[in-house]
Parts: sequence; C-alpha cells; structure tokens
Amino acid sequence: KPPLLAATLFLGPLCLAYLEWAEGIRRHFYECPSNLVFVRNLIVAPISEEVVFRASCLPLLLSGGFSPCACAFVCPLFFGIAHIHHALEGLRKGHPSASVAINTLFQFAYTSLFG
Repeated sequence: KPPLLAATLFLGPLCLAYLEWAEGIRRHFYECPSNLVFVRNLIVAPISEEVVFRASCLPLLLSGGFSPCACAFVCPLFFGIAHIHHALEGLRKGHPSASVAINTLFQFAYTSLFG
C-alpha cells in the first residue's frame, strides 16, 4: 500500500497541469478567496498531503530499520525533497534562475521544518 500512496502524490501536479491548460481555471482556483476550492487548495490539501506522505513514508522507513526517533527527523526531509520539482516549473515559466533557487531553498526549508 505505501508505494500506491506515494504514487498518488504525483497525481496532484499532473491534475494541476491539466487544469492550468484549461482557459480561466487558474484565476478561478487561486484568485477567489470566497470560493470553497480556494479553501481546499490552501487548507485541506496541504494537511492531507502531509498525512498521506507520512502514511506512505513511515512504514517504509520503519521496515528499513530506522528507529521511530530517526523517522521523526528523516521523513520531513523527504517531504521537503518531494517539493523540489517546483524549481522545474519555475524555470519552465521563465523565472530567473536565482529567484527559482531562492524560492526552492525556502520551500524546502519550510516544508522540512513545518510539514
């Protein structure tokens, strides 16, 4: 089950790419704070993403011989690494490399520290 859960984590970027392709979807999802979809994207999605990631990562780490204490420190690092793909998105959109690097490092640190 953990590999299947991990595979579902990659459905998010694929779905987002499809939705961005459709005209007007990006504005609808991200610029309308009264919309329930906005709440889903900014509150529910990050919490559920963290829970699903840990639910798929922890059994693998524990079965690999990591102690529960080590898992508490290693799992957030993997969660941060899992978000590095956003750097490719920034580069594809033409953002400056320095800006992409700073944003990626910030996002890695933030997701590693706060989940």
